[in-house]
Amino acid sequence: MSGQTPNPNVYTDGSCRNQGTANAQAGYGVYWGQGHANNRSGTVSGHQDSNRAELRAAQQAVKTASSQGYSGVNIHSDSHYVRDAINNSAQFQRAPAANRDLMQSINSMKSNVSVSAHHVKGHSGHQGNSQAHSLARAGANSGKK
Repeated sequence: MSGQTPNPNVYTDGSCRNQGTANAQAGYGVYWGQGHANNRSGTVSGHQDSNRAELRAAQQAVKTASSQGYSGVNIHSDSHYVRDAINNSAQFQRAPAANRDLMQSINSMKSNVSVSAHHVKGHSGHQGNSQAHSLARAGANSGKK
């Protein structure tokens, strides 16, 4: 562990441009804090929609926490879908096929790192959520179709 708190608070968000169309492009954002080396944005593979983008962000947060030796991570998301998927991990077995891979990945990583998900109201001026949203939009825009 890098001397930081064992259970960092990480903000995640997903974004999808042109949702529901053939030109949809989804992106994710993970915000660990101002100027933090773990802040990430990126495009989403597979089905392009906001739920998949939200899950991809959470998966990235858990993956980073696990690979860096954190004992746990607190994910803050404006997505009830993500909160429910993480806190009720058995739900992944009933997930739509388009997102089952991400839910299974998150669930399997939970054997290495404790994960809790908390809901934060989106677009309410919360800095962590706003920064994650900006990263997610950048991710969606980086893969323009």
